[in-house]
Amino acid sequence: IDGWEPIASGELVVIKKDGINRYQAFGLMQNNDQEITVPKYPELYPAYPNPFNGQVVIPFKIPSNNKTLISIYNIAGNNVYRKYLSTKEKETGKIIWRPEGNAGYLLPSGIYIVKMISDKNTQTSKIMFIK
Repeated sequence: IDGWEPIASGELVVIKKDGINRYQAFGLMQNNDQEITVPKYPELYPAYPNPFNGQVVIPFKIPSNNKTLISIYNIAGNNVYRKYLSTKEKETGKIIWRPEGNAGYLLPSGIYIVKMISDKNTQTSKIMFIK
């Protein structure tokens, strides 16, 4: 076929009675990351800042279809916080935790254990809260 042109990746072609309009970069996705990876297995990364005063960031990578629970325990093994992650939190790759228990009261200074359960995978890390 004479005059045939392939459609480029990310291009939108609108065909009308009076002609064709081409939008070259319509669906082009740009990202500064060298490599985009979709995690195969859940990963819990070290929280920061650690030790902390006020709030701590708990970063992770989770396959979006995995049901994931983040629990925080005090050094005596008592559960002080429990949350199932939303799809948005999984996409963001982190939660911010303020040292308040499930009942809304401020927790004492000390060492806490972060436990992430996703699918059949369990990971833990240690954080320290200093008032």
